[in-house]
Amino acid sequence: MLVPDLALSMANEHDDSGRWGLSVATHATQPIEAIVDLYFKRNPDAPRRKMRVTSVGAVKGSGFDVIRSGRIPHGLILAAHEPTEDEWNTLVAVFGPPQQVAPAPKVGGGN
Repeated sequence: MLVPDLALSMANEHDDSGRWGLSVATHATQPIEAIVDLYFKRNPDAPRRKMRVTSVGAVKGSGFDVIRSGRIPHGLILAAHEPTEDEWNTLVAVFGPPQQVAPAPKVGGGN
């Protein structure tokens, strides 16, 4: 998932190898609602914005890589070099439109 208005401003050189990284929230086995819940649980001061959603396969198909980085659900979309405008446009195109993602429904007992 990607916050659309911050995407390009957040991209920066990731490490000494020259790779560029864009922070995203990702999880290999959880639905988007659970990823959103975990993201905001770990980042309680993050603004509640709309998110753009895609799959790792779609990102990789556009020529970028996705890795887990830091605490779940943090990940990085990686590029081998500073992406060109055409490469950014290709990446942005694999994401759906901005959407408000609802939290996962509460399951189990309670009062």
